[in-house]
Amino acid sequence: FRQGVMEFQILSVTENGASVSVGGTEYAVTPLKRAEIQESRTVDGACQYDTLILQCVLK
Repeated sequence: FRQGVMEFQILSVTENGASVSVGGTEYAVTPLKRAEIQESRTVDGACQYDTLILQCVLK
């Protein structure tokens, strides 16, 4: 997703979804609601984007 270390934690899990923390920011995710985390940077004058998508899958 990006260079370096990014901390990812599952904070809680319920019947309907989960609460996760990525890089210190908390997100609620469910099968219907996902979290999109986008980072951008400029490399050699060109803007590059990385996107991390989190979505809960219930089993």
